[in-house]
Amino acid sequence: MNIVIFLKSLNQSAQKGVTDPIVRARINILYYMMSVTVVFGLILTIVYIINGPPAPID
Repeated sequence: MNIVIFLKSLNQSAQKGVTDPIVRARINILYYMMSVTVVFGLILTIVYIINGPPAPID
């Protein structure tokens, strides 16, 4: 849970001093898309480790 708290603090520190709501929304979208990409990459890495490389097509 410390990782989640750390990532939320990064998002809040990135928005510090930003008053425009559109820019704040862009920062939120960037933050969440980066988080989803990291989680997706971890899932793919785990699946690759479990299943091994894909079979070559002949």
